Amino acid sequence: EPHLSNNEGSQVLGKAWNAEPPEVRQRYKEMSERIKKALLERHPQYQYQPRKPS
Repeated sequence: EPHLSNNEGSQVLGKAWNAEPPEVRQRYKEMSERIKKALLERHPQYQYQPRKPS
């Protein structure tokens, strides 16, 4: 909903995610793992470097 803050939107999404059945959540976890594996194969030297706080 457009009138929600980022925090409120995250809370809504978190509740929706937790309401999903385990089969749905597992499907997305497996999809995420496949994508991560493919990215690591394409970019083996990549290392996450968060920005330093300003």
